[in-house]
Amino acid sequence: MLALRLGSRLALICACTASLAGTSGVAAAAVRGVSGGAIQHVVYIIQENRSFNNLFVGFKGARTQNYGYDTNFNKIPLHAQSIKSGWDIDHSYNGFAAAWNNGAINGWNNEYACCGQPKNFAYAYAPRSETKTYWDMAKQYVLADENFQSHLDGSFIAHQYAIAAYANGEVNFPSSDWSCQGGPSDVIATLTGSRQYGPNVAVCEDYPTIGDELDGAYLPWRSYTAEPDADGGGWNGYASVNHIYNGPDWTADVVMPADRFATDVGNCAR
Repeated sequence: MLALRLGSRLALICACTASLAGTSGVAAAAVRGVSGGAIQHVVYIIQENRSFNNLFVGFKGARTQNYGYDTNFNKIPLHAQSIKSGWDIDHSYNGFAAAWNNGAINGWNNEYACCGQPKNFAYAYAPRSETKTYWDMAKQYVLADENFQSHLDGSFIAHQYAIAAYANGEVNFPSSDWSCQGGPSDVIATLTGSRQYGPNVAVCEDYPTIGDELDGAYLPWRSYTAEPDADGGGWNGYASVNHIYNGPDWTADVVMPADRFATDVGNCAR
């Protein structure tokens, strides 16, 4: 059985016969089936910077769209754009606000990207040749086409939601480090209920995570990710949770680098 949730996330259930493994950053958390049944591992993988439609446009039975509108209400057909493209669309709160356009949902032409992007760069989907693995899994198991993310902006907030379903109203990106190693001067903005910028708060905070839930249930887990100061370290969600970063879970359950996941899967390790 596989539960597939992609806007930027992929959850799947794995049946290796060891006690447990899981993933984060590239992948998030893992739990062993408490009833001792056939499910031995749950693996949660995060796919960065992709919408559901971008990866699954045209999937039979799913609600997808092959066009969008611009701010002049021109109908713009989607075009194929390789995942390997070097430019990146703005995914801050400002990018969201531009695309949302006060509820008209037609402002993707007002978004920003850098550099070398094609015309109508936001009106795109990933070629089927590059998403075949996702499609194969969706066909074999299940595809959830009406799950929606809880935040409005970029990767830092996304990875807090991935481990805690919470980010204390934070928005956009930290002022320096994406982890507790930035110290008390490392802060991040917040967003009020009326979508106005609020006060800054510390990046290094304490709130319950899925890791804490698993610890409390005496279930093993692992979060596979990059070192906080390495390439990809910004996606290490647990690095911004004080009691994880400065506690026993940091060495016991946060596994760095992320490619150790493949080794553990190959060895059917905990």
